[in-house]
Amino acid sequence: MAKRTTRRTYRSRRLNALDQLGARRHASICVPDGHRKAHPTRESWLDAAAVVILDTLWAAELKELGKATPKIATSCGWPLGAKPGSSREILGQCWAANASEKHRHEIFVSPRLAKPAEVLGVLAHELVHAIDGNQNGHRRPFKRLCDRLGLEGKPTSAFPGDELAGKLKLLATALGPYPHGTMNARPNGKKKKQSTRLVKCACIACGYTCRTTRKWLDDAGAPLCPCNGEPMMAEDPEEDE
Repeated sequence: MAKRTTRRTYRSRRLNALDQLGARRHASICVPDGHRKAHPTRESWLDAAAVVILDTLWAAELKELGKATPKIATSCGWPLGAKPGSSREILGQCWAANASEKHRHEIFVSPRLAKPAEVLGVLAHELVHAIDGNQNGHRRPFKRLCDRLGLEGKPTSAFPGDELAGKLKLLATALGPYPHGTMNARPNGKKKKQSTRLVKCACIACGYTCRTTRKWLDDAGAPLCPCNGEPMMAEDPEEDE
């Protein structure tokens, strides 16, 4: 007979994971209160993860780099710049604080992701952008921050290396289930009929604009801005109809 997991053992597992992360002081954020066995929303889960990553996993590195902990807000939503379901889909996005009425970096994680390890990997990448102040796109200063904070690979798709991935795995255990189910952007597998109209794409940071076909947007995603290397924002498809 399978051993029943009680609320006490559930809490114990999470606290043990926090102890291994050196993040016990964040237990009030991660451990459920009363009868709540998990974070009630995706945002509360993402916010708690961001707090532990910034204030515990990267605290020493940020102090050595002279970087302040950025003010952020997190959400689960489709990032702008590439059509969901395209071959070059954007899985995360960090908006600069000057784009927010509340003057904070707004981070979005694609609802296509539901596995905690993948979600935390994307969140970590976007947090590096926030630490960088959204100043350098994916250029060399951003790459140096990634190297220092434990991310590796191409700057545009930098992902946690083995050491950071191991810590994020413990963090996922401490946080409990990510309260989200993956979303399929094209549930019927159908594409809209190709239009001959060129679609305007604009960079939200510098205002640079260009035009391309809907086919290339669907197949490859929005182009990268030549000024800062960031994905540009395409016109709303609904505006074409």
